[in-house]
Amino acid sequence: MGLSLKVWKEEHQMPELTTNPWGPVDLEQVRLLARVPVAKRLRTMLEAQALAMSIVRGRLRRQHPNLPQRELNLLVIQETYSHD
Repeated sequence: MGLSLKVWKEEHQMPELTTNPWGPVDLEQVRLLARVPVAKRLRTMLEAQALAMSIVRGRLRRQHPNLPQRELNLLVIQETYSHD
């Protein structure tokens, strides 16, 4: 009743990426990351996002030292999420 190993492997095979703007993909690294629990991957992503926003906030604070916190936060959001 179960799937044969061959059928399972075919259904769960990683797609080949032919065009990648970041260079070649290390498929073994992708496979290893896929084994990490989703909660841990999400937590790591959120921590990286917080770090990136903190770096942006620090730079903007140096550029605009007298800007109120609310305005600074709006600039951070604008710069972080704009697609220009």
